[in-house]
Amino acid sequence: MRQKLQIPVVLLGLALTATPALAKQPVIDMHAHAGNAVQASPSHPDNIAVRTAYQAEADENNVVLFAASGAQAFVESWGEFFGD
Repeated sequence: MRQKLQIPVVLLGLALTATPALAKQPVIDMHAHAGNAVQASPSHPDNIAVRTAYQAEADENNVVLFAASGAQAFVESWGEFFGD
């Protein structure tokens, strides 16, 4: 008697997300940390690099909207950087 092969749901989910028609759907990131790379002002080069890296990942993953949290100065700097 032959055994049936069962495809795990996880593999099915991976197959669906790898489907080109579904891969570039807009994404809403419900929580991004408007954090600081160093304990300095939001305009510190390392902190600007964090925002720039997030922007690159967001663009790559088609993130169209996100909510950020963190210290007020950093949240405001992210709002200015990303255009509110």
